[in-house]
Amino acid sequence: MQKPEIMLTVKEVAVLEDLSVETMLKRIQRGKLKAAKIDVQGRRDFEYRITLSDVSKAGLGRYYARIKAAGAEQLRLTDYPLAPKDYKGLTLLNLTGK
Repeated sequence: MQKPEIMLTVKEVAVLEDLSVETMLKRIQRGKLKAAKIDVQGRRDFEYRITLSDVSKAGLGRYYARIKAAGAEQLRLTDYPLAPKDYKGLTLLNLTGK
């Protein structure tokens, strides 16, 4: 059985890549960065999620450095009632520091 892929928000990837959220969204819209469109409730109808495997090598280095430094602080999506239903069983890592 294949291990589920880690999905990151556009903001998390922007932090890892040291780019603005707007730049990341342009890359997604132009097809330069793969992202999944996830339906959500709230202000917007959807959000983009980017798999960890689509992050650059430099971004991956920052990702693993942050995990090591933070002691892999984990957030469970079951703690967030507005999280998309498909993701409620996953464990995400808080990379933004908020």
